[in-house]
Amino acid sequence: MASKQVTDREKSTRFVLAALDTHATTIQAAFEKRFAGALRKGEKSPDLALLAALVARVLDATTATLVEADRRHEAELADDAGPRTRRDEHAQQVYQTLVDLRAAVGASLGQEGLRVLGLDHATPEDPSVLLNEGTATLGKLRDKGLELPGPRRKGISFEPSEFAEELQAHLTPLRQSLADVARETREGDRSLHDKRQAMAAHDESFSLGASWLSATLSLVGLDELASRVRPAPRRPGQVEDAGEPAPAPAGPSS
Repeated sequence: MASKQVTDREKSTRFVLAALDTHATTIQAAFEKRFAGALRKGEKSPDLALLAALVARVLDATTATLVEADRRHEAELADDAGPRTRRDEHAQQVYQTLVDLRAAVGASLGQEGLRVLGLDHATPEDPSVLLNEGTATLGKLRDKGLELPGPRRKGISFEPSEFAEELQAHLTPLRQSLADVARETREGDRSLHDKRQAMAAHDESFSLGASWLSATLSLVGLDELASRVRPAPRRPGQVEDAGEPAPAPAGPSS
Protein backbone atom coordinates (compact mmCIF):
# COMPACT_ATOMS: atom_id res chain seq x y z
CA MET A 1 0.00 0.00 0.00
CA ALA A 2 1.29 3.45 -0.91
CA SER A 3 2.43 5.65 1.97
CA LYS A 4 0.27 8.62 2.99
CA GLN A 5 2.99 11.16 2.27
CA VAL A 6 3.11 9.94 -1.33
CA THR A 7 -0.65 9.61 -1.85
CA ASP A 8 -1.11 13.16 -0.53
CA ARG A 9 1.47 14.43 -3.01
CA GLU A 10 -0.07 12.44 -5.84
CA LYS A 11 -3.50 13.86 -5.04
CA SER A 12 -2.19 17.43 -5.17
CA THR A 13 -0.32 16.69 -8.39
CA ARG A 14 -3.46 15.39 -10.07
CA PHE A 15 -5.27 18.53 -8.96
CA VAL A 16 -2.62 20.78 -10.51
CA LEU A 17 -2.39 18.65 -13.65
CA ALA A 18 -6.15 18.90 -14.09
CA ALA A 19 -5.92 22.67 -13.77
CA LEU A 20 -3.09 22.82 -16.32
CA ASP A 21 -5.03 20.68 -18.79
CA THR A 22 -8.43 22.28 -18.26
CA HIS A 23 -7.42 25.92 -18.23
CA ALA A 24 -4.46 26.08 -20.62
CA THR A 25 -6.49 27.60 -23.45
CA THR A 26 -8.29 29.94 -21.04
CA ILE A 27 -4.93 31.16 -19.73
CA GLN A 28 -3.72 31.74 -23.29
CA ALA A 29 -6.85 33.68 -24.24
CA ALA A 30 -6.81 35.77 -21.07
CA PHE A 31 -3.11 36.55 -21.50
CA GLU A 32 -3.56 37.66 -25.10
CA LYS A 33 -6.53 39.80 -24.14
CA ARG A 34 -4.66 41.51 -21.33
CA PHE A 35 -1.31 42.04 -23.09
CA ALA A 36 -2.24 42.31 -26.76
CA GLY A 37 -1.88 46.07 -26.59
CA ALA A 38 1.70 45.78 -25.34
CA LEU A 39 2.91 43.77 -28.33
CA ARG A 40 5.08 45.64 -30.81
CA LYS A 41 5.19 45.17 -34.55
CA GLY A 42 6.46 41.70 -35.46
CA GLU A 43 6.09 40.33 -31.93
CA LYS A 44 3.91 37.33 -31.12
CA SER A 45 2.22 36.42 -27.88
CA PRO A 46 4.07 33.60 -26.07
CA ASP A 47 2.50 30.15 -26.31
CA LEU A 48 1.44 29.69 -22.70
CA ALA A 49 -0.68 26.66 -23.57
CA LEU A 50 2.44 24.84 -24.78
CA LEU A 51 4.36 25.93 -21.70
CA ALA A 52 1.54 24.63 -19.51
CA ALA A 53 1.72 21.29 -21.33
CA LEU A 54 5.49 21.08 -20.80
CA VAL A 55 5.14 21.86 -17.10
CA ALA A 56 2.45 19.18 -16.84
CA ARG A 57 4.65 16.56 -18.53
CA VAL A 58 7.57 17.17 -16.19
CA LEU A 59 5.35 17.11 -13.12
CA ASP A 60 3.58 13.97 -14.30
CA ALA A 61 6.92 12.21 -14.90
CA THR A 62 8.42 13.09 -11.51
CA THR A 63 5.22 12.00 -9.79
CA ALA A 64 5.23 8.65 -11.59
CA THR A 65 8.85 8.13 -10.53
CA LEU A 66 7.96 8.92 -6.92
CA VAL A 67 4.97 6.56 -6.91
CA GLU A 68 7.13 3.74 -8.29
CA ALA A 69 9.93 4.40 -5.78
CA ASP A 70 7.37 4.35 -2.97
CA ARG A 71 5.89 1.09 -4.25
CA ARG A 72 9.32 -0.55 -4.33
CA HIS A 73 10.15 0.66 -0.83
CA GLU A 74 6.87 -0.58 0.61
CA ALA A 75 7.42 -3.95 -1.11
CA GLU A 76 10.92 -4.10 0.35
CA LEU A 77 9.59 -3.43 3.84
CA ALA A 78 7.01 -6.18 3.40
CA ASP A 79 9.81 -8.61 2.52
CA ASP A 80 11.46 -7.98 5.89
CA ALA A 81 8.83 -9.83 7.93
CA GLY A 82 9.88 -13.37 7.00
CA PRO A 83 13.62 -13.05 7.76
CA ARG A 84 12.93 -11.23 11.03
CA THR A 85 10.46 -13.89 12.14
CA ARG A 86 12.96 -16.66 11.36
CA ARG A 87 15.71 -14.77 13.17
CA ASP A 88 13.56 -14.45 16.29
CA GLU A 89 12.63 -18.14 16.16
CA HIS A 90 16.25 -19.26 15.88
CA ALA A 91 17.32 -16.79 18.56
CA GLN A 92 14.73 -18.25 20.91
CA GLN A 93 16.12 -21.74 20.27
CA VAL A 94 19.66 -20.62 21.09
CA TYR A 95 18.40 -18.75 24.14
CA GLN A 96 16.56 -21.78 25.49
CA THR A 97 19.56 -24.04 24.87
CA LEU A 98 21.82 -21.67 26.82
CA VAL A 99 19.29 -21.43 29.64
CA ASP A 100 19.06 -25.21 29.84
CA LEU A 101 22.85 -25.50 29.66
CA ARG A 102 23.24 -22.98 32.46
CA ALA A 103 20.78 -24.91 34.61
CA ALA A 104 22.52 -28.23 33.90
CA VAL A 105 26.00 -26.84 34.64
CA GLY A 106 24.79 -25.12 37.80
CA ALA A 107 23.19 -28.32 39.07
CA SER A 108 26.11 -30.60 38.24
CA LEU A 109 29.23 -28.40 38.50
CA GLY A 110 28.08 -25.46 40.59
CA GLN A 111 29.12 -21.81 40.33
CA GLU A 112 32.70 -22.67 39.40
CA GLY A 113 31.49 -24.64 36.41
CA LEU A 114 29.37 -21.70 35.30
CA ARG A 115 32.38 -19.40 35.61
CA VAL A 116 34.64 -21.66 33.59
CA LEU A 117 32.09 -21.92 30.78
CA GLY A 118 31.30 -18.19 30.88
CA LEU A 119 27.72 -18.77 31.98
CA ASP A 120 27.85 -17.00 35.34
CA HIS A 121 25.52 -14.19 34.23
CA ALA A 122 22.01 -13.76 32.87
CA THR A 123 21.45 -15.18 29.40
CA PRO A 124 21.16 -12.34 26.84
CA GLU A 125 18.09 -12.00 24.62
CA ASP A 126 19.38 -9.87 21.74
CA PRO A 127 19.84 -12.16 18.69
CA SER A 128 23.27 -10.77 17.76
CA VAL A 129 24.53 -11.02 21.34
CA LEU A 130 23.10 -14.52 21.58
CA LEU A 131 25.03 -15.54 18.47
CA ASN A 132 28.29 -14.20 19.89
CA GLU A 133 27.78 -15.72 23.31
CA GLY A 134 26.54 -19.00 21.91
CA THR A 135 29.56 -19.24 19.62
CA ALA A 136 31.93 -18.53 22.50
CA THR A 137 30.20 -21.10 24.68
CA LEU A 138 30.32 -23.66 21.88
CA GLY A 139 34.07 -23.15 21.60
CA LYS A 140 34.51 -23.84 25.31
CA LEU A 141 32.29 -26.92 25.20
CA ARG A 142 34.47 -28.33 22.41
CA ASP A 143 37.77 -27.37 24.02
CA LYS A 144 39.45 -30.68 24.89
CA GLY A 145 41.83 -28.87 27.21
CA LEU A 146 39.09 -27.17 29.22
CA GLU A 147 39.34 -28.08 32.90
CA LEU A 148 35.91 -28.34 34.48
CA PRO A 149 35.39 -28.84 38.24
CA GLY A 150 34.20 -32.18 39.49
CA PRO A 151 30.48 -32.90 39.95
CA ARG A 152 28.83 -31.51 43.06
CA ARG A 153 27.05 -34.79 43.81
CA LYS A 154 27.46 -38.40 42.92
CA GLY A 155 25.17 -39.53 40.15
CA ILE A 156 25.02 -36.09 38.53
CA SER A 157 27.11 -35.82 35.41
CA PHE A 158 27.55 -33.24 32.66
CA GLU A 159 28.42 -34.15 29.08
CA PRO A 160 29.68 -31.09 27.12
CA SER A 161 29.48 -32.81 23.71
CA GLU A 162 25.71 -33.31 23.93
CA PHE A 163 25.05 -29.62 24.54
CA ALA A 164 27.67 -28.69 21.94
CA GLU A 165 25.82 -30.65 19.27
CA GLU A 166 22.47 -29.08 20.13
CA LEU A 167 23.92 -25.58 20.35
CA GLN A 168 25.64 -25.93 16.98
CA ALA A 169 22.36 -27.06 15.41
CA HIS A 170 20.70 -23.79 16.48
CA LEU A 171 23.61 -21.40 15.97
CA THR A 172 23.99 -22.17 12.26
CA PRO A 173 20.46 -21.08 11.24
CA LEU A 174 20.62 -18.10 13.62
CA ARG A 175 23.79 -16.90 11.90
CA GLN A 176 22.14 -17.26 8.48
CA SER A 177 18.94 -15.52 9.55
CA LEU A 178 20.93 -12.60 10.99
CA ALA A 179 22.72 -12.30 7.64
CA ASP A 180 19.35 -12.36 5.86
CA VAL A 181 17.99 -9.58 8.09
CA ALA A 182 21.13 -7.51 7.52
CA ARG A 183 20.73 -7.93 3.76
CA GLU A 184 17.06 -6.92 3.90
CA THR A 185 18.00 -3.90 6.01
CA ARG A 186 20.56 -2.79 3.43
CA GLU A 187 18.04 -3.23 0.63
CA GLY A 188 15.47 -1.28 2.62
CA ASP A 189 17.98 1.51 3.18
CA ARG A 190 18.67 1.66 -0.55
CA SER A 191 15.00 1.74 -1.49
CA LEU A 192 14.37 4.45 1.13
CA HIS A 193 17.26 6.47 -0.32
CA ASP A 194 15.74 6.12 -3.80
CA LYS A 195 12.34 7.15 -2.49
CA ARG A 196 13.74 10.23 -0.77
CA GLN A 197 15.56 11.27 -3.93
CA ALA A 198 12.39 10.80 -5.98
CA MET A 199 10.41 12.80 -3.43
CA ALA A 200 12.93 15.65 -3.49
CA ALA A 201 12.78 15.75 -7.30
CA HIS A 202 8.99 15.69 -7.22
CA ASP A 203 8.74 18.42 -4.60
CA GLU A 204 11.06 20.67 -6.61
CA SER A 205 9.08 20.11 -9.82
CA PHE A 206 5.80 20.60 -7.99
CA SER A 207 6.92 23.80 -6.31
CA LEU A 208 8.18 25.28 -9.57
CA GLY A 209 5.26 24.07 -11.69
CA ALA A 210 2.46 24.96 -9.28
CA SER A 211 4.08 28.31 -8.45
CA TRP A 212 4.37 29.12 -12.15
CA LEU A 213 0.74 28.16 -12.73
CA SER A 214 -0.47 30.18 -9.75
CA ALA A 215 1.56 33.24 -10.77
CA THR A 216 0.39 32.98 -14.39
CA LEU A 217 -3.24 32.69 -13.34
CA SER A 218 -2.83 35.77 -11.15
CA LEU A 219 -1.13 37.58 -14.01
CA VAL A 220 -4.15 37.09 -16.27
CA GLY A 221 -6.62 37.91 -13.50
CA LEU A 222 -7.79 34.41 -12.52
CA ASP A 223 -7.10 35.03 -8.85
CA GLU A 224 -9.47 32.48 -7.28
CA LEU A 225 -8.00 29.59 -9.23
CA ALA A 226 -4.49 30.94 -8.64
CA SER A 227 -5.01 30.70 -4.89
CA ARG A 228 -6.16 27.09 -5.14
CA VAL A 229 -3.14 25.79 -7.04
CA ARG A 230 -0.57 27.71 -5.00
CA PRO A 231 1.87 25.36 -3.17
CA ALA A 232 1.21 24.93 0.54
CA PRO A 233 3.98 26.71 2.49
CA ARG A 234 4.26 24.02 5.20
CA ARG A 235 3.56 20.88 3.15
CA PRO A 236 6.11 20.23 0.40
CA GLY A 237 4.71 18.85 -2.83
CA GLN A 238 1.11 19.73 -2.00
CA VAL A 239 -1.50 22.45 -2.36
CA GLU A 240 -3.54 23.58 0.61
CA ASP A 241 -6.72 21.82 -0.53
CA ALA A 242 -6.81 19.29 -3.35
CA GLY A 243 -10.15 17.87 -2.28
CA GLU A 244 -12.28 19.32 -5.05
CA PRO A 245 -11.75 19.72 -8.79
CA ALA A 246 -10.29 23.02 -9.90
CA PRO A 247 -13.28 25.26 -10.76
CA ALA A 248 -13.85 26.75 -14.16
CA PRO A 249 -12.73 30.38 -13.98
CA ALA A 250 -15.42 33.04 -13.87
CA GLY A 251 -13.20 35.29 -15.95
CA PRO A 252 -10.37 37.70 -15.21
CA SER A 253 -10.97 40.12 -12.37
CA SER A 254 -11.06 43.74 -13.35
